[in-house]
Amino acid sequence: MVGIVGYLLKTLNERGINLIDNLLDECASLYTENEVIKIAITHSKVKVIGVIVPKGRALYDYAYDVTEFARCAIIYGYVIVEGRKLSAKEVMMMKEDELHKVIKGADGSFLIIKVEGDKLYIATDWLGTRPIYYAIVNDGIVFSSCFWSILRFFKEIKYPIRLNDKAIASFLWLGRIGILDNWTFVEDVRLAPPGTIITYDLELNRLNFHKYYELQYEAKINDEELAAKLVYYALLKSVKQVLMILPEEMKRNLCLFLSGGLDSRVLAAILKNYIRSFKMLTFGTERCDEVLIARMVAKKLGITQIIESYDLNQLADYAYDIVRLSNGFDVINAAHVIHALKNVKKK
Repeated sequence: MVGIVGYLLKTLNERGINLIDNLLDECASLYTENEVIKIAITHSKVKVIGVIVPKGRALYDYAYDVTEFARCAIIYGYVIVEGRKLSAKEVMMMKEDELHKVIKGADGSFLIIKVEGDKLYIATDWLGTRPIYYAIVNDGIVFSSCFWSILRFFKEIKYPIRLNDKAIASFLWLGRIGILDNWTFVEDVRLAPPGTIITYDLELNRLNFHKYYELQYEAKINDEELAAKLVYYALLKSVKQVLMILPEEMKRNLCLFLSGGLDSRVLAAILKNYIRSFKMLTFGTERCDEVLIARMVAKKLGITQIIESYDLNQLADYAYDIVRLSNGFDVINAAHVIHALKNVKKK
């Protein structure tokens, strides 16, 4: 997880000179002490981007150029174009039309932030796997991968915080934010939609949305065997692309979540053909079906398995962490995932 926070404003009072540090501290509070590196990309006190990066673990890249038209670019994740990984410097140098063309044909799990002069570009991947939140304020925009940083920004500039009743109703109905719309729990704060390039013009204080991809659910293949083969080869291609760009250190310490379901079983079998040694992590209640099936899969493939059990009664104790780390937009029964990972890390 990488914490990104930034703002483009026309004016900012003197209290805001150290604002970026306060917002970065809000992101950093999600990590343990001394676990992160802070990077501040500063054009002026009214145009700042900051990044919080976990030491040695994050897939990120950034580039910054101080010229007459100050510009910078950040890539969180990986952008695959024609079989290779795109760099932040390449993104920074692109014109707007070229950026749209490249992203439309790109694969990968990514979030792109690009600033050039008075324009901000935010691009999400097809599925929106790396969330980013934003808010238009009186004379500019604030954006962050950490929802709490935007609330901190509101407090610093004395901007009103109002609850969004529609978002709360959606969460209570569906158990998650962002399914029906890009609402959040707070009015004026929005979640960037997947498969979208957002352009913000500071001079006009206006947003423009370009939807370059939308999931299509219509069945176009009647041959079930052909459909299964196409899914398999698409998955195989995706795994190869990820392995191609992963640093060797990450490959040597690779761990696969093995739930016992079909998806993770197929991934485990594919990885076995490309990586000699990796571990599999399974978490669940003792003797549940997922744990039992995962044990059989690990034994069959001859792969080291880590099993982390949890007690259903512990979920209430996990509530604080899941609210902080998911920005409050995920269901509470996913809380054990975070604590399972923490326990494995300690071991």
